[in-house]
Amino acid sequence: MNYLLIRLKNKLFGLKNIMISILLVLLVVSLTYTYFITQKEVIYDVGIVDNDKSITSNLFIEDLESHKEINLFVFEDEIEAFKELKSGKLDIIYEINLGFENKLKKGDYNDVLSYNKESTMKITSWLNDYIALKVIKNYVYFDIYKLINENTQADYDLNEYREIYIKNYEDNSIIKLNIVNLEKDEYVVDDSKRIFVFIIGTIILYISMSFGKEIINEKNRNIIKRLDVSDISIVKYIFIKFLVLLIYLIIPIIISYLILSNINVLDIDGLVIDLIKFTIFIFIDYFVVLLFIVLFKEKNKYMIFMQAYILVSMLISSNIFKGTFEFFNKVSLFFPLSVLIDKF
Repeated sequence: MNYLLIRLKNKLFGLKNIMISILLVLLVVSLTYTYFITQKEVIYDVGIVDNDKSITSNLFIEDLESHKEINLFVFEDEIEAFKELKSGKLDIIYEINLGFENKLKKGDYNDVLSYNKESTMKITSWLNDYIALKVIKNYVYFDIYKLINENTQADYDLNEYREIYIKNYEDNSIIKLNIVNLEKDEYVVDDSKRIFVFIIGTIILYISMSFGKEIINEKNRNIIKRLDVSDISIVKYIFIKFLVLLIYLIIPIIISYLILSNINVLDIDGLVIDLIKFTIFIFIDYFVVLLFIVLFKEKNKYMIFMQAYILVSMLISSNIFKGTFEFFNKVSLFFPLSVLIDKF
């Protein structure tokens, strides 16, 4: 216990350590908040392929083009669209399936649209919800018109009924409220959290690497052997090192989380669960550090391979190569940082 307290005192207190912790918090908060602000102006690059080529599908495309959040690209065939998706110029592709107009007129909304995506951002859920709501809201009058004509003596003209329907739903505060709830802020918060996790995860990797370097130095200076004589075994030493690392990292994570939740970037309700996830990640990363120490032994080799490992972890976790090299997609599961980000 005394040794643990001594190690904690050496890591947590003193002007230098306090300044490092403050800088870490400022770095995490500033980078996450900057991303959050810039995403408010984001435009989604969306490709669309019209397989139906009907009046209704044309009207639907024109409607999507009118929204400033969507930068729409219309393609004649899916081959050209997929090339743009693979190159990273598009976030997502929607296909208007054959029979789009006929199905909507029958009140059938199943399989009227398909989508393909390369991005792992929360853009997909926001766009899918938004477009699904738009299809139902804009074309449900077909189904209602059919039901009215079949079950009543009314004889409305379809275009006349459409005008009445549009006027009514535009005046309906409940529908408007539902649309507001699907605004982009939900996406922004979720994706900003992933950026927050990426930044925190990268910092954890680098600090864990420095702890590994300390272990090698203390081993080379025979400090570990002397501790063993003082009734602090190698297992106990490694465990104490982990506890110090955990506490050293968790404190700035909590402070950063609280600051970002206070400015409405993160949701405070998820703090406890997220801390558990970070704790598991720190434990796994610490195990990786110990594995590298055993494999490479010498400090120089350890630092070179550890830095390479961190760089690859960052590249794979950032999805820069997603959809380009299948190899990167398959090996991502073996990098804890990539798995951590996928859990948020």
